[in-house]
Amino acid sequence: MAGYTNSFGAGDYDFWVLKLYPDGWDPDGPGGVPPQDGIVAWERTYGGNDDPDDHRDAASSIRQTTDGGYIVAGDTQSFGVGSADFWVLKLHPDGWDPDGPGGNPPQDGVIAWERTYGGSVYDTASSIRQTTDGGYIVAGDTWSFDVASSDFWVLKLDQDGQIPDCDIARASQATVSSESVEGQDTSATVSIAEGVILSTDVSLWDASARMTVICGPNQAPVLDPIGDKMVDEGNLLEFSISAWDPNVENVLTYAANSLPPGANFNPTTRTFSWIPGYEQAGVYPGVLFTVTDNCVPPLSDSETITITVVDVFPAPVIDKIGNSKCYPGEKIRIKGSGFGDIQGDSVVHIGPKTYDSTSRKIKLWTDIMIKIKIPFKKKDCSWFKHGGGEYRKRKVWVTVYDEGVPVDSNTERIKVLKPHECDNPGGCTACH
Repeated sequence: MAGYTNSFGAGDYDFWVLKLYPDGWDPDGPGGVPPQDGIVAWERTYGGNDDPDDHRDAASSIRQTTDGGYIVAGDTQSFGVGSADFWVLKLHPDGWDPDGPGGNPPQDGVIAWERTYGGSVYDTASSIRQTTDGGYIVAGDTWSFDVASSDFWVLKLDQDGQIPDCDIARASQATVSSESVEGQDTSATVSIAEGVILSTDVSLWDASARMTVICGPNQAPVLDPIGDKMVDEGNLLEFSISAWDPNVENVLTYAANSLPPGANFNPTTRTFSWIPGYEQAGVYPGVLFTVTDNCVPPLSDSETITITVVDVFPAPVIDKIGNSKCYPGEKIRIKGSGFGDIQGDSVVHIGPKTYDSTSRKIKLWTDIMIKIKIPFKKKDCSWFKHGGGEYRKRKVWVTVYDEGVPVDSNTERIKVLKPHECDNPGGCTACH
């Protein structure tokens, strides 16, 4: 069995491995003392650093290997490069004699090799198994090579604890101690609980795990799904794309091709943006987004999407009237856009500030220049004489409504010129 102890060893906490005899073990053979259970055959601590306050070495998993020895895994703060690293020890079989028969007395718990694996933060091993090729698979979690706050971390080791073409395996030098402990019987109270069995509804969820490769051959980056897009004419379509690379040290670059006219893609922010015009309704297939790593040869991933632009009426807009002037009864020119495709889509009125049933109105049709007759409070020459000049200013409100909703307006003071007939009252029949 394996775990950790701060009762013995070199540091604050050390690996502690105990080998127990089989149940019913009789040290003197048949006819000797009564058979015993849980008897310690041998025990060892493995650790480093004699500072009792700073370091912790804790074993989490042990398995017997095909050669009769043992493989032990856990984490160490005494060795390695991070705050805590994976620590794996391979122990020789029991009774190992380094010099062969007739040499030194056989020894138990002797280290064949030991390695640490990790990065700059916390990496802790939880389980280890021997594989059919004679190597080992060890699993735990890592904060050094994580995508989120912490990730699963799985290492495949060869029979000597090495990872080919990978520099994260490092040597360590454990201090091995042999301790003498006595097993004690405990009298546990066994109770039978009458539990209530409840039926629960379990929801199953598919997990999309992201695999990260610390060492090994280069693998292609993975572009996160984008999906087809839809936008109305005149509205902003904006979204960012993202990707991840199993080889965490790779640098990724992003690109977009076959963009609709006027669309833009920023490779630095990975952002697509486009405001389709009112003449761009339709379907735009084949918009290609690509992510590529910086390896040789480079590997990439891509997705092709379709963007659909929905045909909508633009909001009507009135151009600025400017310094207009006219004679009574003439028309001023009001120009605009987005008045619709069918007569009556939009309505413009001139007169009172608020549109109502008494307002003068003209149904607009297409983006054309509109002429509207200026209304006057008075149409006699005395109106101009009262002003003392050749013209009078009149405030005019122009508002465009789309389906009864005001969408744009313009207010101007129009110069209403004094008619020529007012200079010759005898000939001004319209001013009487």
